Amino acid sequence: MLSLVVTATVDEFPGRAIGGIEQDWYVDVSASKPVRQRDVDILEEDFRDGPEWLRAYKGSAWIVDMSANVPRVYLNTTAVEGLVDLMNGAAGSVEERVVRDLAAGQIAQDAWTAMFHSAISDLDVDEDGTPLIPGGWRESVLRAMLPDVFPDRQLTDALYELERQRTDGAGWSEIQTRIQYAAGRRSQLTRKLTTAVRSAHQRGK
Repeated sequence: MLSLVVTATVDEFPGRAIGGIEQDWYVDVSASKPVRQRDVDILEEDFRDGPEWLRAYKGSAWIVDMSANVPRVYLNTTAVEGLVDLMNGAAGSVEERVVRDLAAGQIAQDAWTAMFHSAISDLDVDEDGTPLIPGGWRESVLRAMLPDVFPDRQLTDALYELERQRTDGAGWSEIQTRIQYAAGRRSQLTRKLTTAVRSAHQRGK
């Protein structure tokens, strides 16, 4: 476990803690290569016979749940037969790899969209009413997507404009299109669709 505390001399008193990280880092010293910790939990559940709250979504292959501290993607083990096994696989035929990539891309786009909306749903503001960038995974999501939502604005200006449009409703419908575009870029869905179409054309020849 790795913790980080920043200290400085304050009012001639050395060693005062002035900052640090909110969560400890866990380092696997035996791993052969570094693995990035996921900001999203992916859980497998039977929506039909599993937790009661999931039964209303039994017809969905997956849902994104933003009610916990960490975003969760629930994969339905019974909606599409074989999908979860396919998602957990690494090899397989060309067709299986194409389907796996497409499903992963669509799940990622849904997750990015849900996380973005959750990140901007309850922003804190400073004394001037300027929205503040949140911490944790919400900050990561906003820093990743805002440049695509407002490519001509700096991060803080983009967040201010986003909150203004969300609050008064002016231009908010257009923003939805930009959010969808940004989520698509993060999930690389267009590239995966291109690969799938090329594969289909090659198989059809």
